[in-house]
Amino acid sequence: MSWRLFARNNAIERFRHGERPWALVTGASDGIGKALAHSLADRGFNVLLHGRNSAKLDQVREELLLAYPTREFDIIVADATQPALVSKVAEAVVGKRVTVVINNVGDVGGPVQLVTNATAEDIEKCINLGVSWLPRLTRVLLPHLITNQPSLIINIGSLVAEHPAPYLAIYSAANAYTQAFTHALAVEN
Repeated sequence: MSWRLFARNNAIERFRHGERPWALVTGASDGIGKALAHSLADRGFNVLLHGRNSAKLDQVREELLLAYPTREFDIIVADATQPALVSKVAEAVVGKRVTVVINNVGDVGGPVQLVTNATAEDIEKCINLGVSWLPRLTRVLLPHLITNQPSLIINIGSLVAEHPAPYLAIYSAANAYTQAFTHALAVEN
């Protein structure tokens, strides 16, 4: 469903409403997140760019400002492996009409390896990224999204949720959580 919002003409337009609409993209410093930030800016959204590397985020912000000089781009530096930093994102959305949130944070949480070879830190990082961060972030952003309806949350996951990969057991499980959380959240609303 989520990719159709960008593929079909005007599908995401219904979420761009009100004065100065904003979208938040987590994991926006490169890859899919960066591409989605460009796509949202192209469709008229101001974009909050989240990531853990301020230098990369500054570079993405400069690229976006050159391509879309009439848009605004704010940066939120917060390490998603530290769930307590969700408060930085909550502070950044205050006073902004956020109508779209794209949760794109993700990482395999360490080297591709057997679970028996994973360190406690590898496991904790993967679980914090894939399990702890998502519901905490969603909980703090939902009041903003409800106030600014119609609004949208897109949670980006991996196919390993449905087709677990060897040496990626923890990452596969975290993605299965993302998928289950997303489906349950859709039923709630």
